[in-house]
Formats: sequence, C-alpha cells, structure tokens
Amino acid sequence: MTLSPFSIKTKQNFICFIVLVSFISCSNQKEKSVSILKGINLEGSWVMVNYFDSILVDKAIAKYSFYPLTWSAITFNIKHDSLFSGGILYNHQTLKIKTVNQENMTLNDNESTLFYYDLANDKIMAKDKSKGQYKNKVYTYRRVTEKRLLEILSPDDNEKLEKGLSRLFTEAFIVGKYKSLKDEKVLVLKPNNTMKGFKNFNSYFIDDNFGTMHPFRTKDAIFFKEQAFTSKTTDVFGTWYHWKISGDTMKLIEFKTNNGEDYFLDTTQYLFKRVSKL
Repeated sequence: MTLSPFSIKTKQNFICFIVLVSFISCSNQKEKSVSILKGINLEGSWVMVNYFDSILVDKAIAKYSFYPLTWSAITFNIKHDSLFSGGILYNHQTLKIKTVNQENMTLNDNESTLFYYDLANDKIMAKDKSKGQYKNKVYTYRRVTEKRLLEILSPDDNEKLEKGLSRLFTEAFIVGKYKSLKDEKVLVLKPNNTMKGFKNFNSYFIDDNFGTMHPFRTKDAIFFKEQAFTSKTTDVFGTWYHWKISGDTMKLIEFKTNNGEDYFLDTTQYLFKRVSKL
C-alpha cells in the first residue's frame, strides 16, 4: 500500500520531526540519531493508545480495529533516522525521519497524516489530515515499558504481533471461570484455548481482527469448537458467537449466516458472570 508523505509541524509545547514514507531499506544509509531532538530521545518501542490501551479498558477489540492508522501503525520502533511500523494489516513499513529545522517542518501540503511530539506528556501524536470519515482523528502513542509487550511488539513480524496480542487480550479478559446467570452451570475458558461447560464445545479462539476478512464488522466474535471422535476420523464442528463484556458479565449471542459470508445475530442470549481468573 502506498501512503502519502507524513509531515510534522511544531506547536506550542511540542517538539517536531518529519516522517516520510519510503518503503525502502535503510541499511545502506549512514546511521544518524535525528530521533534525538533537543535532548529528547525518541528511540525505542511505541504503541497506539487508541488501540491497545482502549481494548484493555473496554474489553472489546473489533471497534478499535477500523481506524485507518491501525492498519499499518498500531506500533512502531524508532532507531536513528528510521521509524519501523507494524499494524493489523501491513507490517515492516519503513518510514524516514527527516529534520528540516526545529520550528517548521513541512514536506508536503497534501499529507494524509501529521505527526508531532507532545513534550509535556512524552507522547507522539498523529492527526488524520485526509478528507474522509476520520478527518482530524487524533491518535496517541506512548512509550512501551511493559516487558511482555516489548516481547510481542515486533513491527517486522506480523504473525508474531498477531499471535502475541491475541494471546494477551484473551488472557486479559476472556480466560476465566464463569457461572451461568440462568442455571449457575460452570463455564471454564482456559489459557490454552480449551474449554468446558458450554454445550459440547471443548476449545475456542477469538477473532483478533488482523488481516482483511471481517465478516462480523464491528462486533467482537469468538469461535467455539466441538471435536467429535470416532474410531476412524475426528470431525470438527463449531459456531461463532458475538461476545460483549460489561464488568464481570459476558454476554454471548450466536451468529447466524445463510451464505458463510454475511452474519447476523440470533435472538437467544447467554449470560455468564466471571467468578475467578485462571
């Protein structure tokens, strides 16, 4: 995917740098630490607050996955004069940081995204400058200090990024021991993606919204699988459910489809209260 150039302009209390999308290798260029501006070191890993932190607080994934910048930059790593970004669709984007001066740094009047550094809060900000649905949308990036998150956030390895975040989100707000609010039957969703206590399902996984297939749109989805063993074969059956979490209560509603592509919600709801983490 080709993006328009990025530019960074100064504002009060902001230190600025310019990012230009190049999608070329920087290995043959002389390294220079232009990411250190006025004594502020921007090098290291950064993560999008609008995506990662919002998901953990809201216990929901899908609705935070449709902002344009999440496709290519839910995380990035800054080193010397280069910024390496990765998202839910595109990974290993190489962006060049160019400094013109430290008061006015404009590269292109038709830029789609404006990046700038918030000195007061030590955040990198990005503002959508397009004329589309997300015009003036502001994204916030914070430094990553959590050890586990540092191990997961790999801008150049989309598979590692997806598996790591999917596991982290699952353990954060899906895994646990639940009781049905209807009959107090116990549902157990384990960290290894096995389960028991809901119909005949014995394993599960969540839709993490990476990639291009999103038949459930902004609704979060979890897939419950049932393995039927016979003397000769193992057949796998499964059902998609919409999940919504409020406090300690999880609501499950079965997805229905007539063609395997377009899904709609059934009317039956299943309510479970999480009584403990595993």
